[in-house]
Amino acid sequence: MAVDVPLDLGWVSDIDGKRVEVNSPDRRHDGLLKKLGGRKSWLRTIWDLRFRSDGELAEILTALRDAGFAFAGEEAGWPPTEIFLDLRKRGLVSGPYREITWLGPGRPILIDHSADGSGPETD
Repeated sequence: MAVDVPLDLGWVSDIDGKRVEVNSPDRRHDGLLKKLGGRKSWLRTIWDLRFRSDGELAEILTALRDAGFAFAGEEAGWPPTEIFLDLRKRGLVSGPYREITWLGPGRPILIDHSADGSGPETD
């Protein structure tokens, strides 16, 4: 189900190698991001979180999901939403999650995915 996107929504914008990139425009998440080992980049809203294993990645993604962060979805490559799905299929994370994607510049949408993996939730 697509829902309106709050202006202060944070999202996982990229996962590559051993790094999770998080866009967090709201400073209320700074404590959590620091606790997860995050370092703020020179871009004021971007955080880098390092991990060494799939288990650590699962812990990071679960904490971000529980805090309300969305996971970027894209048409090509292996976006964060697909990585979260892969970890869920392997039993490393569980539960529902939110995907963020864009219809165009300044036009983000959120898609809530169900806990059972059956796809987007519907009303």
